[in-house]
Amino acid sequence: YDVLQKFVGRPSLLERNVVRDAPHIVGFRSRHIVGSTENEAYGSGLGAPPPGKLYTVVHVGDELRDPDDGDLLGYMGIYAGTVEVITNTGGSKWGQGELTHFAVRDTGREILQGDKLLPAIPPFNEDLVVSVPADSKLNGQVLAVAGGNFTVGGKYSVLAINRGKRDGLVPGSVVAIFARGQEVRDRFSRGQNWMAFTATYDTVQLPNERSGTVLIFQVHDRMSYGVVV
Repeated sequence: YDVLQKFVGRPSLLERNVVRDAPHIVGFRSRHIVGSTENEAYGSGLGAPPPGKLYTVVHVGDELRDPDDGDLLGYMGIYAGTVEVITNTGGSKWGQGELTHFAVRDTGREILQGDKLLPAIPPFNEDLVVSVPADSKLNGQVLAVAGGNFTVGGKYSVLAINRGKRDGLVPGSVVAIFARGQEVRDRFSRGQNWMAFTATYDTVQLPNERSGTVLIFQVHDRMSYGVVV
């Protein structure tokens, strides 16, 4: 559980309506242009939440599309921080409604204007049961490496995969990751000198190679997040 809490980074899946309509950060106190721990921020669209209420600040990342059919599953939600309500203030001079004044209590990255404000994400509970997925022929794909513009992942990286609840995955499911086997040219398959006959060769598909193990911790209908263990 310590590993999950420390390395997972609390990514989420943001649906299109959340990206369009969710409350957001509008600015920071003392003319800061980004927010970090011990800074103060202002948010819009929350109404008048009580002092002490916590919200998670989420940065909208890249689209997540299912490689099987191209459907838009949502957007990568990158954990930026946790903020606590101090008070509510009057709206702007253009009458855009109440602003909520926050103290930044925790950050995973810099908080920016426009980052979304969502209900605080609860910590992991100690009831995560490690299990084998019910579908032994899951055959999903990695959609993305969470946390930034990463194209490769390693131990403790968080991966988004295109399989979820409807495929029988639950928090605690463990899946294997395989790298697709490379297609190579077998220049000696016909007993020829490949230096002399470079155009006559067969191709061979090498087998897929096991590259990692992933523990699933967050499951949506058509996609999931897991940490490479």
